[in-house]
Amino acid sequence: MSWHCPLCTLENRLESPHCQACLSENPALARKPSPSMIPQFISKNVEGFSQAMKGIISSAADIAAKAAEKIISPTADFHHDVIVLPNGPVVPNPVHPKPPNPMSAVQPYNLNMDMSLSPRQSEEEVRNFDENVVWNCTACTAENQGSSQQCSFCGNQRTVGSKRHNRRANSTFYLNSPHSSRDRADSSEDSQNKSLNPNSEEFDAKMCSDITEEVIKRDKRRSEKIYKHIVETCERLKAEFVDPDFPHSKKSIGDLRRHENEAIVGQIPDHFEWLRPSRIYTKEGRAFPWAVFRDPRPSDIEQGSLGDCWLLSAMALIAERPDILEQIVLTKQYSEIGVYQVRVCVDGEWCTVTIDDSFPCNSRSLSLAFARGRKNQLWVPLIEKALAKHLGSYAKLRGGRTLEGLAMLTGAPCEVISLEKKNLDREMLWAQLISAHEASFIMGCSCGSGRRHADENAYKSKGLLTRHAYSILDVRQEGQNRLVHIRNPWGSHVWTGDWSDRWPGWPPNLRQRLLSRENHGSGAFWISFDDFISYFDSVDVAKIRTYAGWAELRVPLLIGGHSEKNDKVVQLIITEPTEINISLYQKGARTVDDQNDLMVSLHKVSATGKVSDLVARSRREIRAFVSTGNVNFPSSYGKLNFQETFS
Repeated sequence: MSWHCPLCTLENRLESPHCQACLSENPALARKPSPSMIPQFISKNVEGFSQAMKGIISSAADIAAKAAEKIISPTADFHHDVIVLPNGPVVPNPVHPKPPNPMSAVQPYNLNMDMSLSPRQSEEEVRNFDENVVWNCTACTAENQGSSQQCSFCGNQRTVGSKRHNRRANSTFYLNSPHSSRDRADSSEDSQNKSLNPNSEEFDAKMCSDITEEVIKRDKRRSEKIYKHIVETCERLKAEFVDPDFPHSKKSIGDLRRHENEAIVGQIPDHFEWLRPSRIYTKEGRAFPWAVFRDPRPSDIEQGSLGDCWLLSAMALIAERPDILEQIVLTKQYSEIGVYQVRVCVDGEWCTVTIDDSFPCNSRSLSLAFARGRKNQLWVPLIEKALAKHLGSYAKLRGGRTLEGLAMLTGAPCEVISLEKKNLDREMLWAQLISAHEASFIMGCSCGSGRRHADENAYKSKGLLTRHAYSILDVRQEGQNRLVHIRNPWGSHVWTGDWSDRWPGWPPNLRQRLLSRENHGSGAFWISFDDFISYFDSVDVAKIRTYAGWAELRVPLLIGGHSEKNDKVVQLIITEPTEINISLYQKGARTVDDQNDLMVSLHKVSATGKVSDLVARSRREIRAFVSTGNVNFPSSYGKLNFQETFS
């Protein structure tokens, strides 16, 4: 007997309380969720928290890492194997004259600041309770009946600062988590963003969480207004659009020769000429009219003189998912006036970049100097130019990791799975791949780029390229055979070993079912799970949620520095079963010469406000971003703190 996970569809043992892959709770054992409550996210400056963190970062680092692995292990009880921080600091729990806005999932504040956010209500006003309204507890933000004087959830006494509103309250939102059963689809855009605090409408609007689909729709509506204004102006003036914020000059190109390995040696043009598509020379010539999309495929991407293969590899993965690609390039049709909009996520923040269609070209050949799309498609150079503009120049795109490109293009939590661990748990790895594929996550893999020695000739004899990125199309088990379907975005250089197209050992039924004539020449091939581990060194995963109900919250925080007062702790109150993923991005990761090392840790908070058990944490790494991974809370979990740390 077994049960199937409702989230990732993995088959689990009947007696297992949680899914072995994603830790979702067994539906048969799940508790009935409590009424939807408003989650509270509070940002604090907490003195002394760094002292407690030293126990993790220094001598206890290895122990903490092992404990964190046990916590997310499918075989470990989620509430066990945690670490109690020695002499954990007490987090002050001030009384808020006005609690966090229910429309705003985050309300940052400084403990040393004046906490008055709005005029206090008189005692007489508070006594005049209205049974037709509900009020939010200042301690836990739970909704209570208008006539009650104590919070029914935590017992906190109602204060004059308790916010009141009608019973059609806004629904629950979580940080990178599934949305509550209630939604606000019928709410207008203005009502979704308007704060109940009249003194901080603009601030609260930035803090407001929402369903990811609604975020995309709202961004598109705002972008369309800008696009429409530009089009109307250009048509009135009978002129083509020229972007004044990204001039056609050397400044926008940047210094490509700063480091010899950051551009393709020998291919950097001596002079650039900025040309619109009608004047650009391509191999296809006029066989294909210029278009934004023409059945985009990974093999349509060609690298130019810029060392941004990390970005192009991410584009190749996205090309496997047209539904996601269309959310990035907002302008779908060829623009006669040359204006386009691209939506990307840089340093963890969504932004829509408006650009013109003049691209740097080789002044001699009049061909595109940088990335190009076959069949005269513009989506490839448009995405590259949009990111170059946002970062300041094309040179800022040199050097990077595919994982970083996926984060920029999807805005989703991303993680890398290493295949080079000494004691690699193959069963766990297989479960992770199956789970990620069933959840429709975007996956890519790196070949011959890791720590272990890669004999280039040995890889070449098997049809593989070293220091190259591939797309993972499918993961499946056929009887006793575990197979991975992979594509080389170049459309060539495919695997020639067991389970390749010409391998004579194919069972007839599998050959007929898995080998498609359409894949011939597309760069796609099957490989056994064992060979996959032997020749590939890592898997990049973008946990993009394609189904409805997931929400996101992006919180700008100023942290870091030499003073412990700059340590930032954000408090979460978990009131019902949910799943969250916390990621920390550092601003300017691609525009500064050096990066800080990052770590995010999630701790339980006791009833007295003391930071205690370590629930989950990210690795401590010098990266553009770090993530805790998915953390599942099968039931109400009370208060938790997570700290972002710079060093």
